[in-house]
Amino acid sequence: MIGPKPGLQAHSIPVLAPSFGAALCKAPDSWLAPAAVSCPTSVTFKNSECSPSTVDSDEDAPEIKVYLGSTEKKYTLVLDIDNTLVYATPHRTDKTSAATARSYLVTVRPYINLFLEHVAPLYEIVLLSAGTDKYSELIRRQLDPSGKCIVRALGRSSCVAGAPGEYVKDLRVFADRKISHMLIVDDREESYALQRHNGVPVAPFLGAEDDEELVYLTEYLEDIYGDENLVEANRAKLSLTKAR
Repeated sequence: MIGPKPGLQAHSIPVLAPSFGAALCKAPDSWLAPAAVSCPTSVTFKNSECSPSTVDSDEDAPEIKVYLGSTEKKYTLVLDIDNTLVYATPHRTDKTSAATARSYLVTVRPYINLFLEHVAPLYEIVLLSAGTDKYSELIRRQLDPSGKCIVRALGRSSCVAGAPGEYVKDLRVFADRKISHMLIVDDREESYALQRHNGVPVAPFLGAEDDEELVYLTEYLEDIYGDENLVEANRAKLSLTKAR
């Protein structure tokens, strides 16, 4: 059973806009309360184009091939964004509702710096979100301002269309990577249904400041690293049934 390593502490990261604090994790009515020291970092995105949830159900995802270029890393780790690395909620005022809000408050999952510090030397890290491409890039800049850990940030233009308004993450879009050398982390198993043996499920992040899922994920990825058949090792460890 994996668990927190002794001495690991949550880290904060730089923000796009002033932090609005830990109250997001406790009560929606207190979103604008002063920041608490132990709170996960929060940022606001004021441009509706950066919304993680703006989806045109009439638009088919384009057929696309993504080329990541050369790398010294053997394995590629594809990370979902919303409810996996961050928690985004509509930022309401007295005059707006969740349905009409045009900005989002984004809370970063605790231990993100620790996760990147330990995992980036082992895996090539790519963000892949069903949100807009611009939103994905904004998140990347906040999680990894130096650009040393996350090589690319991709949005729904790199996903494939599923049911109306839904997008699926198909690892076959990565034209210059072997699927057998890839893992995808997501809180929604249906997101990687096309390659479920490559999937590493995580509990959804809903803003809790005591969340430790990234500690567990860090240990799992360190443990599985080095297996010649990464996907088979992942299948075995997660007790997934082999496809017939």
